[in-house]
Amino acid sequence: MDRALTGSLDLLGEVLIIAIVKLRCVLCVHSVVFFVTLHFCPINIQVTQATTISPIYRPTEYLLALPSQLPSSQLFNIMNAILSRLVLMGITCWLMLFSFESASAQGKSQMVRLAKLQIDVAQLESYKAALKDEIETSVRVEPGVLTLYAVSEKDNPTHIMVFEIYANTDAYKAHVETPHFKKYKNITKEMVKSLELIETVSIALVSKAK
Repeated sequence: MDRALTGSLDLLGEVLIIAIVKLRCVLCVHSVVFFVTLHFCPINIQVTQATTISPIYRPTEYLLALPSQLPSSQLFNIMNAILSRLVLMGITCWLMLFSFESASAQGKSQMVRLAKLQIDVAQLESYKAALKDEIETSVRVEPGVLTLYAVSEKDNPTHIMVFEIYANTDAYKAHVETPHFKKYKNITKEMVKSLELIETVSIALVSKAK
């Protein structure tokens, strides 16, 4: 098989896989026939002296008429290549769907909570430094700590909120037993005037990839 045909097959595979990954199109038999005929045999078939079948406007009829227009050896090579690519794409799509289902199941088991704190104004800067150090360490060394965001109210900086996402409840239980978390709790126990832990139910957790 020549390089042009092989390149077209690879290009077709990449286009279909990207479309499935982005979940932006629904594959159907007619679209598959269209891409197959357009990329593999980009010529019009002369059925009669007055009738020409175009792969763009009449892809199904084009494919049905194809066997009578090509040598059997070339037709066999084309169909064999199509079958091989389709099998490979089928396996790839199955693996991607399996990964997507696993990720969805993992998302349902995540533990999401919100911590609301009020800090002693005289010790606010010391507390912020201790919190920053604890958050950076936790995210860096604990696989089960997925997200820790800490913010303070603009007009009331002693009111701090920490948004926390853990892989599951076991990850959270392991987190509170780590040396760096215990160090943080010990350092800040006289700085925190109040603490409220709010359990939440996820509605939509979306972020752009970095």
